[in-house]
Amino acid sequence: MMIGDRVTHFYDGRNCVVTELREHKIAVSFVDADYKKKYSKLLPEMAFNPIPLTAEILKKNGFEKRNGEYQDVFYYYEDLDLLIDDRLEPCGYTLYGVFGFQIKYVHELQHAMKLRGIEKEIEL
Repeated sequence: MMIGDRVTHFYDGRNCVVTELREHKIAVSFVDADYKKKYSKLLPEMAFNPIPLTAEILKKNGFEKRNGEYQDVFYYYEDLDLLIDDRLEPCGYTLYGVFGFQIKYVHELQHAMKLRGIEKEIEL
């Protein structure tokens, strides 16, 4: 986990943003629908779940859906190509250009984008 990752609070499903990492604890800011900070809290690491990456989240963040050869479906954003792999449970995405790196969660997409030099806030 990294500062800036979007995660879901385990107990009530609220979205949060990681603001600080400590040994076995994570400081997060809970956010409202407009992603404005409501309040911060320090909680145990196990109090959070990753947010599954969906086609809706990709579209909301400017990824363009394209059909490839062999009935593959791609989502494209700047220099980032994601291939939907329906064979994965739960459905996942394969990021091309990063050795077939598999992405299932929003925070993994955030990391991949940062590694590719793309600074973008992910909207949920």
